Amino acid sequence: MKKILFCLLAAMQYASANSCTGLYFQILSNLYLKPNAEFQLDSLSMPGVGSMKYSYAEGRLDNYQSTSYQDNSTTEYKYYWNQDPNKLTKTGYEYLMKDSSSADTTYISEDFYGFGTLGQQRSIKLTANAAQILTKSLDFGTSGYSEIILTGDSIVHTTYKGADKESGIRSIDVYVSDSSDSKCYETSSEGDTVSTITYASSENNYTLKIQSDEFTTYYYFTYTKQETTAIRKKGIRASVLPKSRSFDLLGRTVNKKY
Repeated sequence: MKKILFCLLAAMQYASANSCTGLYFQILSNLYLKPNAEFQLDSLSMPGVGSMKYSYAEGRLDNYQSTSYQDNSTTEYKYYWNQDPNKLTKTGYEYLMKDSSSADTTYISEDFYGFGTLGQQRSIKLTANAAQILTKSLDFGTSGYSEIILTGDSIVHTTYKGADKESGIRSIDVYVSDSSDSKCYETSSEGDTVSTITYASSENNYTLKIQSDEFTTYYYFTYTKQETTAIRKKGIRASVLPKSRSFDLLGRTVNKKY
């Protein structure tokens, strides 16, 4: 099954990306973190669990509000871009962000602080159809490395329990579309459907609904450019399904301390 999928992927091109897989790639790769990104993550919702609302300033993610439906509480997470660590208030949850670019590649470093204590670090390398993400959890002393590649109407998401491809255990998830732009699937290495992903659009707004046996999650994106074209050329609204309670709604490792 894996060999067949990789052969098909190698024969495809990004330009032919299906709308559903194209939008889901925005979520998996964290492309919405890119300054002045074409697609901005507006909000997400997990019925019966919680929701998140995102705000931007000068083309960069500024903060998000996370609401828990279970205890009716709201927590703010603040982003500081290219600033000195002394700018942190150390009174809540804060992200210290740095970005740079070279040709068509964007590099982002992310340090997550809980009340002044550094809990997690991520290094992200982004292109239009690929992402590499290294995550280090200082609380748990663990590292994880992942590659996300969009090719044609498919996404291959490979994760490693370790700091690189040479260490730890490898896990592969594959996302493929059906014959329409409105639906795609997460499949196991055995070819079984793990979750169904449904895409919808309205003007410059885009939605992904991700449904599995355990969760349903809605992601909402806004396309920031003025021209209106198909998703393979422009922005998205998205939704994603977390695979484990060890991760938050954005797929980041949960920090029990924070």
